[in-house]
Amino acid sequence: MDGFTLKNTLLCRGLDTGGADVGRGRKGGAGPAGTCLEVGRWIVNTGLNYSASRPSPLKLRLGERPSIIADGEEVPVSFINEPAFYGKTTSDGTPMKKVALLHGRDCLATTLYQRCTYMEQGRGCAFCAIHTTLDSGATILRKTPRQLGEVLMEARKDGVTHMVITTGTPNTRDHGARMLARAVEHLKSLCNIPVHVQLTPPSGRYLDLLHRAGADTIGIHMESFDSSVMRRVCPGKSGLDYGSALEYAAGLFGDGQVSSFILGGLGEAQETMKEGFEALATTGVIPFLVPFRPLPGSAMEHHPPPDPSYMAGLYLELADILIKYGLDISGHRAGCVRCGACSAIDTALEMRR
Repeated sequence: MDGFTLKNTLLCRGLDTGGADVGRGRKGGAGPAGTCLEVGRWIVNTGLNYSASRPSPLKLRLGERPSIIADGEEVPVSFINEPAFYGKTTSDGTPMKKVALLHGRDCLATTLYQRCTYMEQGRGCAFCAIHTTLDSGATILRKTPRQLGEVLMEARKDGVTHMVITTGTPNTRDHGARMLARAVEHLKSLCNIPVHVQLTPPSGRYLDLLHRAGADTIGIHMESFDSSVMRRVCPGKSGLDYGSALEYAAGLFGDGQVSSFILGGLGEAQETMKEGFEALATTGVIPFLVPFRPLPGSAMEHHPPPDPSYMAGLYLELADILIKYGLDISGHRAGCVRCGACSAIDTALEMRR
């Protein structure tokens, strides 16, 4: 099995551990949950024991040298070691693991504000489980710049080289841009680590604020190009002007430094996806394609992930478009595109080149 097919299958179907609890990964939160594995030169965030009704064709073999059994072939893998900062606390006594987590090999990630106004209004994104980690006590409602700075300085000792700061959408006109800017400014005063921010599309003046604060890259996530999917799955965000915000952000941050998460497997048409990929790429925005993956506690927790063959077609279409418009994901300075664990676009590009 080639690397692209293997990674895409791990993302869509997860990994069968034979019922063994490997004691790794996270099960909920504001983004894709799962366990990170290194497979050769690339990394993947995969689910474990993903679906009893649709078991994964990929089997995990544990032992001194873990491996994946795929089509009868044994592929060596390694788990990402838990960082030392997980066992430490901030100066105010907060466990650092509740402030930020290691994503992928070397990315520190945090959700600045762990609530969403759309969810509180009953119009939240059906795939989101941002509330579950707060309700379970795994995190705190709001992370302060000081807490983030203390965690970052410890995480750098564990090999962290870039950072993601996302946020639930507060009930404010700036959609959280001002508190993101304060966090970025503080982190940049401590060290020059590349920082990626993510938020619901705000007006241009708030994008200016984030750029001035020192954010290196930005993600404004459209979720789907299909308006009917947005009305059904993301009712609170379906009427927002993503196009103008993304185009404005690309003018500030530069081509290839703005991204937008696009979920595959929500009922959208493949042709609609291709047209959307091209529309974003023409403005210098990277469509960061990921398969829908059900999160426990979300309204869509029982909705199945897409078939790997469907996602493979989308990834190869997207790879062709990125090459056509000269968008090089390897030049993305910080964030999910640089990490790459939740998408197979990196291996799809290898297939096309």
